[in-house]
Amino acid sequence: MSGLVVLVLGILLALGATAIVFGALRPFILSIGETSSANTCLKVQISPVLCHYNGTLTSVVVERKAGVGSLKEIKFIFKNSSGASVNIDRKTENFTELERRSFSFSAPPVSQPVSVDLAPVLNDGTLCSLTGTPFPCIFGEVIDQPTACNDGEDNDGDGWFDVTDPGCPLPQDDNETNDDNNGRPACSNEADDADPEDTLIDGNDPGCTEGPGDLDETDILPQCSDGIDNDNDTLIDYGSNSSNDPGCADPIDDDETNIISGALDFCTGFGDDRDLLYNVTINLFTKADGTKSFNAIRKSDGLVLRQNFSDEKFFGDNSNGALTTTYSITPTCGGVDITYSVQNPTSQSQNPPNLRVDGIMQVVSGDFYVLDIKDAGFTRRVTKPNGQVGTLYLGSNGLDGFGGTGTLAYPNFYYSPVIVAYDNSFSVGTGIQYPYLNYKHDVVPQLARVTSGLQTGTWRHEYREFKPLMPANQQRTYTISVRFTKPSSWIVTLDPYKKYFKQTYGNSQQTAQNRHPIHGVELAYSQFYNAQTNPRSYQSTGYFNELPSVGWGSFVDGFIAQTKALGYERAMIWTPSGLYNPQGSCTSPENQGSGQHCNYPPAFMDFLPHLDSTAGNFSKFAQNNLELGFWWGRSGQTPNPEQWNPTSISNADYENAQQISFLTNQLLLAKQRNAKTIGLDYFGGMPAFQRDDWIDDMKSLTINQVLFVHEGSGPDFLHRKMGNFYWPSSYIWWTQYNKSLIESPDVLSHYLNKGSEIWTWHRDTIYWNLNSVQKMASYGFTPVYFGYPTQYSINVANLDYDLVECFNDFDDDSDGDVDWPYDDGCDSATDTSETE
Repeated sequence: MSGLVVLVLGILLALGATAIVFGALRPFILSIGETSSANTCLKVQISPVLCHYNGTLTSVVVERKAGVGSLKEIKFIFKNSSGASVNIDRKTENFTELERRSFSFSAPPVSQPVSVDLAPVLNDGTLCSLTGTPFPCIFGEVIDQPTACNDGEDNDGDGWFDVTDPGCPLPQDDNETNDDNNGRPACSNEADDADPEDTLIDGNDPGCTEGPGDLDETDILPQCSDGIDNDNDTLIDYGSNSSNDPGCADPIDDDETNIISGALDFCTGFGDDRDLLYNVTINLFTKADGTKSFNAIRKSDGLVLRQNFSDEKFFGDNSNGALTTTYSITPTCGGVDITYSVQNPTSQSQNPPNLRVDGIMQVVSGDFYVLDIKDAGFTRRVTKPNGQVGTLYLGSNGLDGFGGTGTLAYPNFYYSPVIVAYDNSFSVGTGIQYPYLNYKHDVVPQLARVTSGLQTGTWRHEYREFKPLMPANQQRTYTISVRFTKPSSWIVTLDPYKKYFKQTYGNSQQTAQNRHPIHGVELAYSQFYNAQTNPRSYQSTGYFNELPSVGWGSFVDGFIAQTKALGYERAMIWTPSGLYNPQGSCTSPENQGSGQHCNYPPAFMDFLPHLDSTAGNFSKFAQNNLELGFWWGRSGQTPNPEQWNPTSISNADYENAQQISFLTNQLLLAKQRNAKTIGLDYFGGMPAFQRDDWIDDMKSLTINQVLFVHEGSGPDFLHRKMGNFYWPSSYIWWTQYNKSLIESPDVLSHYLNKGSEIWTWHRDTIYWNLNSVQKMASYGFTPVYFGYPTQYSINVANLDYDLVECFNDFDDDSDGDVDWPYDDGCDSATDTSETE
């Protein structure tokens, strides 16, 4: 085939094709028509993979994935932005399984087509139903000369086609051939290539650092686990054998060089966060039952940091003995690593054990601080007014974000699986290291004061309630790192978790944090509902007055004028498609009742006809140098059926092609309507391991031109790919603290994901002033204000975006040390001066 038109800007063409590579635009099964050929229609699987219009010629590439039915023709239904449509039939003789075929239309079938939908016609004349999910048509110029990457052919015989072939980064390329030996790059060929260090595949392999096009899965291992004598001292890697290198503090240490130091300087000279950890004496013990234990003593003064007890247990079995759990304790700089091996030799799934460290010798009264790992990332003083300290922090029981009770776990609730606490004597931090994206199970971090037995009055760090159950015939490994340091340097106790996190997931993909405040507006409230005149519940006064029946013009002009007058550079629109009928009977997984429980609508881009036809007004935001965003209501859920005012909504499943097709269509409409930011409401409706795949697809579909923001503190591994959206409030989120107060920068997320944005939505009146906006910006947050137009009349034109000195990544006092906890002039991240 020749003459297939493509975009000069290959990246725009890739928008349509990349969806196939990443699984976001999956082929959908056409529903049956009104004849007796229902089963045949169900077995016909065709889908468009490209629709391109250049002003004079329209080309559509159709792929037949599978099917036994014979096709007579395909009915193409083109539609433009005003809703006008035209139907065109094309013959499809001998259209075989797995074939891709191009159909060209010499004149535009409809003025400036924006989408195409398909319906197959069988040989017996049966017309099968439309897919119901129009495929977007892209406008662009013509490349006159066909190349191997735009001719519609599989030139290298690997089953991949033009820009869907990993060998074609651009349509102008004239060679589809890939560099590996089985047709696709090593990191997208669905195989574990010849990297002897693991059995991981494609994107799950840490060796795939350059994405799906990476040609080598081999991991870049740190010196202390690469099997090489890097410092030429005849000793190799980390371990306890005589052949191991004493220069290795742990397996992910990237320097085998031995540190020459005195007996009290075990944690000196590394040149990283280990230099701030305590020098501790670790004494290992073998108890009467053969199990291992340890105590930890601060070398400088003999203070016992962790005491061993005869009745202690490093794990609690929950399987009635069905699982085999063993552990080892390895002393290291500043503490120990406890490595667990959990094996399920049975043929049934089993309940995993609780893993824990008892005997932490911190106070039960007086000053006591705990790291808040939900929508915070800083420590809070938890001492009660009577001077006593409570008995339980973090854990699985409490109020979720909607005031209801639920199980609170990582990664669906907590940011990281870590526990940090300190008193006036020392701080201790633990973190559990396990490959979540492989194991796909939650874990609950819990800090508890022991109230019975020999350990009464000591503290327990526990990782518990692993869900779902451990599958049959599997073995899993976990490591709990325990580190000690002085109270003011508490964050460095998470140094081993940070190293594991970076090695497993990588650095933040966001490098330029935008802290300019966001001016938001919510368009619809249920009290405005009128079945006849305002069925979508839009506000109908002021510059909203035309939304119910006329179009976007008056609102867009008024909102832009107000946004600019208040000095904002970023704007966001909530409920752009309005609300479902609040008097309906729609139900959701977490609420059974009125239609209000289904709001905000997942169909956030399904506009009424008069709003769809005037959506071009959104281009005015860019013309006024404003960044436009839309809030995607219930983005992790889909309606049932896929219509306005559905009977129910359900949590989305990334493996469900129909649901992903619905979400993809909504996303592409938002991109088409000039969205630069999309807030993902209730994104947690989809499991976190699926969210990790879906956010990659969404970024690919929008050509990495849209910033996505996760409602609530999305987990650390997702935050590296997208922003987080916090709700500091006195009445919302589970609380063991006063959550309305933001007392510090988010130190935890900065430590793990420097550069990732954190939005803070301020509903409490204590934040409705310029001083609070200024404080949030100086702490590194992006303040968000939205509601009725006059609710937040805060002018931010003269806002100072300088961060506080002890959190600004700059050596302000020129002493060679930067920020807390490294500069001695900084007592905390909130300090405004590095000078001692």
